[in-house]
Amino acid sequence: MQAHVRATPGREKSLYGEFRTHKPPSFDESWINQIARIFTVLRCSSEEQVDLAAYMLTGEAYEWCHITRPLLVAWGPLTWDQDVTIAVLLD
Repeated sequence: MQAHVRATPGREKSLYGEFRTHKPPSFDESWINQIARIFTVLRCSSEEQVDLAAYMLTGEAYEWCHITRPLLVAWGPLTWDQDVTIAVLLD
């Protein structure tokens, strides 16, 4: 599966590979905190964080993201804080 990650200029090819070297976990109860720690180390932009996190979703979480993301994008750029807040509210 090819990741569609919007990276800052000059990071397009390396960001996803670098992200995967940290062996991010699949989604579970502590997932958000573990992923956020990786983002801190990588110094990803908020939009990059959304793309990388969405790529790691599986099952129902992936389906939810796949269906709702186009609707959320219509409101403007998605950010990590925005997505986490929306996910918690809709849960």
